[in-house]
Amino acid sequence: FNPPWQSESAEWTTPYAIAKDNPDRLYVPASNVYVSDDAGTTFEQRSNLNFYPISAFAAAPSDPERMYVGKRVWYGNEQPGQILVGDYDQWRDITVGSPADSLYVTFLEVDDDDPDRAWATFAGFTKGVKVFETRNAGRTWENISLNLPNLPANCIIQHDGAEHNPLYLGLDRGIWYKIDTMVH
Repeated sequence: FNPPWQSESAEWTTPYAIAKDNPDRLYVPASNVYVSDDAGTTFEQRSNLNFYPISAFAAAPSDPERMYVGKRVWYGNEQPGQILVGDYDQWRDITVGSPADSLYVTFLEVDDDDPDRAWATFAGFTKGVKVFETRNAGRTWENISLNLPNLPANCIIQHDGAEHNPLYLGLDRGIWYKIDTMVH
């Protein structure tokens, strides 16, 4: 097997994903996104992005063609980070309003029912800058870090189908919980 992404840069923890509703659909983000619809036998390139590696990835469960990618900050090469949203051939930079240009994007999660609603987590020790939410596919971002401790945020998961949209957040130390009606 000769993977099509072997000549690209990739994170040492490449954020592979399997579609929630189709176990034959596999996403492999390197510098670009590659998608297989036959359980990894063949792959098709679904983006044409810069050569910096993707550090976070999520596909919308309600629209598997809608994908979000986080490109890591690369300080040594003076490359700011990015968050992008796209589908087969149309990608849009949605970094503005988030700290992705200066902080490492660690994880992306998309609402199971709404492909425009997503969350991004960020590493680093910038107080009050851990979790951001968009409800309009990245046109605007809201900081929902609230009273989280000043530790890197590593991942976030939405509890699908539960009342008030529960979110579970993993920091370097501890698991945190929030629902839409909570103010902390």
